[in-house]
Amino acid sequence: MAFAGEAGQAPEAVLFGVRPCDAHSYVLLDMLFDQEKYKDTFYIDKREKTIVISLACIHPPYTTCFCTSVDGSPVASEGADILLTEIGTDYLAEFITAKGEKLLSYFAEAPKADEKALAAKKAIAEKSQPGDQIPHSGQSHQADPGCEF
Repeated sequence: MAFAGEAGQAPEAVLFGVRPCDAHSYVLLDMLFDQEKYKDTFYIDKREKTIVISLACIHPPYTTCFCTSVDGSPVASEGADILLTEIGTDYLAEFITAKGEKLLSYFAEAPKADEKALAAKKAIAEKSQPGDQIPHSGQSHQADPGCEF
């Protein structure tokens, strides 16, 4: 198998509106494609040039919600560079990583989050409890031991 192109050619990109459960998958993919023994330079280049802006789920649990099934939360920030949470008519914007903080200047006029905004986010998180998991068949599955992380 041959790949065309060179690492370092990925364009800058923004993924907007990524749900927290999906953003969490980037943490897992990073462990797979950026490990000591194996580094996928194409993946690493693309990840370094992509900003992930997550949009928290504000009315959990949705019928398609599975974040608590993968040890997540509807307002989790893992894998995101910026997390937006709708709180009434406003959004709480949290700048999680250095990549996310690069966009902070665009929000210079926005007011700082107050206790009311943080309490609204906490209330959203509490709506979805770990018991709100997708039912499964009871069969357990084991990862292939040949795959190292």
